[in-house]
Amino acid sequence: MIEKPERMDAACVKEYLRGKGADISSIASIDQFPSDQSNRDPRVFMRRAKNVVTFARRVAFASATPYPSVASLQFGDFTLEAQLNELAYEFSLWLENGGEMSAPMPAGRDVVSFTVDQAPPEEPKVHMSGSFDLRYAAVVSGLGQIGANGLVISEHYGSRIRLCAVITTAELESDPPYPFGESLPEFCDSCGYRCTKVCPATALSKPGHPDHYRCLTIRPDLVNPQEVLESLQRDMRGSPIILAAKQLSYTTSPPHTCATCTTQCPMDQGRALSSDPFSREGWADSDFVKAAAFPEKQE
Repeated sequence: MIEKPERMDAACVKEYLRGKGADISSIASIDQFPSDQSNRDPRVFMRRAKNVVTFARRVAFASATPYPSVASLQFGDFTLEAQLNELAYEFSLWLENGGEMSAPMPAGRDVVSFTVDQAPPEEPKVHMSGSFDLRYAAVVSGLGQIGANGLVISEHYGSRIRLCAVITTAELESDPPYPFGESLPEFCDSCGYRCTKVCPATALSKPGHPDHYRCLTIRPDLVNPQEVLESLQRDMRGSPIILAAKQLSYTTSPPHTCATCTTQCPMDQGRALSSDPFSREGWADSDFVKAAAFPEKQE
């Protein structure tokens, strides 16, 4: 049974989320979001929305390996997303018991748009977007900043987090926001952009703006771009609701098998657990071909 809030304020909300397993949470006023009917506009989902509460759980550090494994996919993706969705649902009912209408947003894989901006013989340029922009919500609520890897980087866990959010009519005190997309954080300059240099896909040539095709492909130099694009188009076809349904059911959206840019981030305090936390921090061609089951590149 979902209990009723003792009071409806920011401190009580964050205490509830912390008690239910969220590692970090933050709140953004509706005024921080554009009113443009885009996937960054909470009013699309609730016209009376007053605030967006964003929260995250961290991936266990050893599960944030830059290499695919059964355990890392299960506990770095599947399990966390399921737990976050369950928490979002319970949190929404908790707010509802306090008299506030609330709408939980999916914790990932809710892809509703796949567009091709450039096709072969040029290297494909594709773009995907979700139903609600969790990265934007996280940044304007002060939970973290967009780093050179294009991910939300939090103060303690770097980008080793999974995000979720709930849109609500509750009147809550908001947290100081970070600017979105204006410039990269100072800690990326101090780091020297390690993530951009070790990305096996060279998908971060424009820091902070990942190339979706290269990121999805992981090693674009080993595959036929026409074949890859056709495969993506087969998986990503359908109306927005059908596309999202396929993604959310994991029928066409397995977890990404590369997390190199996440594990490289020095903002992640988990790296202090070991001076050499991973046995390898780079992909060899043989690693990729074996993991992705792509054919060997023909000379």
